[in-house]
Amino acid sequence: MKRKLFLMLIMIAIIVTGCNYKVKNNNEEKVEKVEIEFWYGLNGYSSELMREFIEEFNESQEYYVVVGIEQTSDEETFKALK
Repeated sequence: MKRKLFLMLIMIAIIVTGCNYKVKNNNEEKVEKVEIEFWYGLNGYSSELMREFIEEFNESQEYYVVVGIEQTSDEETFKALK
């Protein structure tokens, strides 16, 4: 009898604890995205293609955003990195 009462109390405690569990709504929390600078030295069609790749990547990510910084040439990019 005591064992059944004990099991019944444990079951009630589990049910009450489960009912009090609060699910977080992702819409309520604003997640600040990590911004990543990406320097590239491309011209013409290659530059347009890189912008498209960056845009597609940013649309597919929830936590990261790439900011493309276009340089006029690879030499300028290397100089800026130094």
